[in-house]
Parts: sequence; structure tokens; C-alpha cells
Amino acid sequence: YDRLTKPSTKEVGYELFLKLILKNLYSPSSMSFILSQISEFIPPLPPKEKEPCLKLLSLVFFDPMQSSQNFQNNKKKTIYYQYLSSVLSIIQSITKDSNNSIFPAIANTYAEIVQNLMPTDISFASEELNMEEKRAYEMLQGFCIYNMKQEEKANRIIGSLCLTKLVENCPIVLQEHYMQFIWDNIINFIETKNYTAKYELLNCLISLILGAEGLFAQYANSTLYKVLDFLTEDDWNKRKLALNVIYTLIFYCKDEIMPLKEHIISFLRVLKTDKIKEVREVCLLIFQIFNENEPIKKKNEKEKSIGSLIHNKNR
Repeated sequence: YDRLTKPSTKEVGYELFLKLILKNLYSPSSMSFILSQISEFIPPLPPKEKEPCLKLLSLVFFDPMQSSQNFQNNKKKTIYYQYLSSVLSIIQSITKDSNNSIFPAIANTYAEIVQNLMPTDISFASEELNMEEKRAYEMLQGFCIYNMKQEEKANRIIGSLCLTKLVENCPIVLQEHYMQFIWDNIINFIETKNYTAKYELLNCLISLILGAEGLFAQYANSTLYKVLDFLTEDDWNKRKLALNVIYTLIFYCKDEIMPLKEHIISFLRVLKTDKIKEVREVCLLIFQIFNENEPIKKKNEKEKSIGSLIHNKNR
């Protein structure tokens, strides 16, 4: 504990813990004891002390000898899966801390777990997952949806942040029924009156479109109509994010969005004189795209353009 909370010795603390995990990985009773100690140790800590300790949970699944590129051949993954439920339960207990300063650390820990357990290659087909791997994915996905369904704002934000990390770090999400399920849930919560994590859900939508690119075409029209309502929000952050969603849709789903150009412009005419500069800037960029009506640029150019626009989308 002392090593983890001191910046000068934090990395040493992680190395010692990783050695402990690798030594006891194939002993369920030993791992159960280690995880029970962590479950008692982390939750009561103040937020600033929780953050470095959260990384312990992702280190449980870290294999320094195995590259994610060799996912299919990684036999050790099998033993990791049996500890996932316990680790997610520990994270769930930490979500009771309503201090939002800890939310990014929880989401980052979740992202590292996804990276360590799931294939990162976009060409890896979901059909290649065995039963344990599918169960692991469903548990990771279920953690997000469960929290998004809770009444507490903290849970909803954490669930939405983690869903964004799942979308960004697990290409399987972008395949067929997996993406349909994710999209259905995002839209369902966006449509829920007084839902307290819509800002985070809009960010998640942007990540889903960026990841899916042209594969998102079948959802483009419905997504656009759901997002247009946010352009009249009092919260300028939501207005800006909604414009970012539309901007991203135009780049990746141009054929679906351009026929709706006039309808979108009816909203933009009001926003081009918005009192917030950031909102006006995105609005004018969309106007420029419509006015120029140019073909989509090469992928590397458009990603640079979008990336510079939404780099600070969480601000």
C-alpha cells in the first residue's frame, strides 16, 4: 500500500503485485484470498488513494509474456476468466463512491481489463469466440448496462464511460448483433426523460460511429433524429456534442445523411449565432460541408479533421 500511494515507488508496487498474481494464478484458493483482501482494502480509501490502487484490478489479467496478437493461442486466458466476476464485483463496490474524480480511473481500469481479456484485432470474428470468451464479453458488457440502468447518477455515468471504453477497445462490439444491442441501449437511455448521463452517452455514440465507420450506415438516420433534439438543449456542452455526432455522421454515412440536409440546416440557422463560440465553430463546419458538398476525403485526412475537432470532447 505504501509503495502504491507514493509516486516514486508506485511502479515497484505494481511489479510486486504482478509477481504475486503470476505466482498464484493457477491456485483458485490463493487468488480468492488475494481478491478478497483487495475488496476490503480499496473501497474505503479516499478517492486520491483509490486511483493508483485501481490498477491492481487490471493487473490481475495482465500477461507480460503474451501479446494480444496471439489471442487465439493464449491458453492462459482461460484461467483469467474465472476471476473476472470477482474483479467486476470489486469495481461495482467502488461505484458507490459518488466523488466524480474517481470516475475516469474506474473507466480506465475497465478499459485495461477489456484490452487484457478480449481480442483487439478488428478481423477477429465473434464466431471464433469460445464459450468462456463469450461469457467474459457478456459480463463486461453487462457491467456497463447494469450501471446505466441504476437510479444513481454516479452509476449511470460510470456505466456510460465504461461502455465507451468497451466500444473503443473491443472491435467485437462492432459486429452484427453486438452493435445492435449497444446502439439499442444507448438510444433507449438517450430517450429516457431526465436521464442523468446523456452527455456521456453522446460521447459514446461518437466513439461507436468512429469505430464502425460505414458499418454504422443502417443506424445513421435514426441516430440523427434522436440527436437533433439536443440542439435545443440549454446545456451548451450537449448542443456541441450533438453537433459533433452530426459532423461525424456526415463523414462516415454521407449517403444516408445528405438527403436530410435541409432538415438539419433548419436547426443550424439558429445555432450559427449561438452565444457559445465552441457551438458556433462546429455549426459553421457543418455548414461548410453542406455548402461545398465535396466527396468524402481519404480516410487519413478525415480522421485527422475529426480527431482535432473532438479531441477534447470530454471537457
